[in-house]
Amino acid sequence: MRKLFLVPAVAAMALGPVSALAAITLNGQTISNTSDFTISQSGGNVTITTGSGPVDPTEPTDPTGPTDPTDPTDPTEPTGPTDPTDPVDPNCGALPGNVTLVGSIDWASQGGQTFIDLDNTDISTSAFTSTSSSGYFGQVSVVSVTGTSGFKREVWISECPGGPKLSDSRCTGQGSSSTNIYWTQGATSSWQCNLERNKSYYLNYRNVDCTRSSCGVYRNMYNNKRP
Repeated sequence: MRKLFLVPAVAAMALGPVSALAAITLNGQTISNTSDFTISQSGGNVTITTGSGPVDPTEPTDPTGPTDPTDPTDPTEPTGPTDPTDPVDPNCGALPGNVTLVGSIDWASQGGQTFIDLDNTDISTSAFTSTSSSGYFGQVSVVSVTGTSGFKREVWISECPGGPKLSDSRCTGQGSSSTNIYWTQGATSSWQCNLERNKSYYLNYRNVDCTRSSCGVYRNMYNNKRP
């Protein structure tokens, strides 16, 4: 990088090239540390031209200088977009210590069967966002794996990961071999969980009385294909 400094002739002590690591000082203030600069005089002014020496570390646009603490892309910035301590949902706060995210659900294209590994204490949760269709409805079915059909589990929908159940009791299910939640969007139903359209939710899973280190489940999704 080259920098030009135009100063009065009386401020310069010498003219010509300089090749030693030095600081350019004017009126008691250091302008730059450099290993190569040239001083030339023209009329009443002196021009100082730096060479390829170290760039001024105080320059805010210097890529080798200190990280700008106000830079929004700075990974060390506490509020930066890559900060792992950021909450999963800004409306819910930090993820509780006993809750594990196990992937999100594409609510418009829910896919088939998914295995979810559950231990005997914590909650696993999957984020999803309902669609805009008022004619969309379906079913979540959580079934036990071989050898764990005798243990109870609870499945519920909440607005925050691992959070309180929705006030609609049909949005909660409890069972052993199979646990089901029937849902609909934007329509009032006496037997289905009524979800608002275009809203973020979480589907939560928890073992109730598993005595093993893990009692995994399979999640199956069914719908009327009208997202």
